[in-house]
Amino acid sequence: MKGSILKTIALTIMCLCCVAESSARTDADMENTEVFTLLSLSEDNIYVGAPVCFSVRLLSTNPEIDFVRPLTHPEFTGFDVRRYPMARTNRYSHITREKYDGEMYYAVWLEDIVLIPKESGSFTIESGDYIVGINEYEVFSDPFWGTVRRAVPEEYPVKGTKIKLKVKNLPGKAPAGFSGAVGEFNISASVPRSATKGNQGTVYIQISGEGDLSGVEIPDLMSKFPASLGIKSVSQNVDSYLEDGNILSRLTFECTFSPLADENVVIPEIPFVYFNPRTKKYETKTSSPVEIRIEESTPHGERPIYQEI
Repeated sequence: MKGSILKTIALTIMCLCCVAESSARTDADMENTEVFTLLSLSEDNIYVGAPVCFSVRLLSTNPEIDFVRPLTHPEFTGFDVRRYPMARTNRYSHITREKYDGEMYYAVWLEDIVLIPKESGSFTIESGDYIVGINEYEVFSDPFWGTVRRAVPEEYPVKGTKIKLKVKNLPGKAPAGFSGAVGEFNISASVPRSATKGNQGTVYIQISGEGDLSGVEIPDLMSKFPASLGIKSVSQNVDSYLEDGNILSRLTFECTFSPLADENVVIPEIPFVYFNPRTKKYETKTSSPVEIRIEESTPHGERPIYQEI
C-alpha cells in the first residue's frame, strides 16, 4: 500500500511468565482457542486535517502466541498515511491481559498507523487478514534426553474486522490567531534572569502536548518582544513522535537577543490558540509575563540562570 507505514510483523514472543500455565493447559483448552483482532482510534472526535492513530491488537484465549503474519493490508480511502518516529516502547513485544465483552484475553498490539482525514463524512476502515501461530505441545521420547516436551505452532487464520468513524470539519469561524493545531497543548517560556547590555542571550518558547505541531502558525514573535530587548533572530524546531498510540509533539522557538539599553525588560505573555477535540472548543493557552534584569556586566565565565514560566 502506497505511503503506508505497515510493516511485516514477525513476532516471536517469549512469554516466560506463562510457562507454568501453558504446561497445565489441556487438549480441550487448545481446541477452544479463540483468536481475533480489535481496532481502535486514538480520538473519539475526528476532524479534517487532524492526525488520528489507527491501532490493531490481537486478542486470544491462549497465551502461547508464537507469531503473527499479515496476509492482506487495510485500505485507507479518504485518508493520508503519515510516518512518525516511534518512541521506545515494549508495546509490541509483551503479552498483556485485557478484559473484553466480559471475558479475559491475552492481548498483543500489532500496529499503530497515523491517518490524516482528507474530507468530512462517514468512513469504514477494515483491518487486514492475519495468520496467527499458537503453540501446541507434544511429548516424545529422545534417545539422549529422554522424555521431551516441545512446542509446535498451530496456524489460525484471522479475518479482518471493521471500524466505522465520522470525520467532521472544525466548527464555526476560527478565532483570531488560530494556529491550526488540533489537540491538547501547553505553552511555557524559559528566560534568563539577567542579561548584559550588548551581549547575546536567548529566550526559549516551548509548546508541547498531544497532537501534531508541524506546520502550525503563531503570532509573529519578533513583534511581541519589546524593542529594547534587541531581538536578532527567531528559529524553530518541532519534534513529533508516536508513543503507545498517541501523537506527541514539542515545538521550540529559540529567540536570540542583545539588550540595547541597561534597563529591565518584560517578556510579555505569548498566546497559543488551538482546537481541542475533546472539549470541541477553540482554546488559548498563554505563557506568563516575566522580567529580565539587564545589568552592566556579568562576571567572566558565569553561565546565565534561566527561569521557567
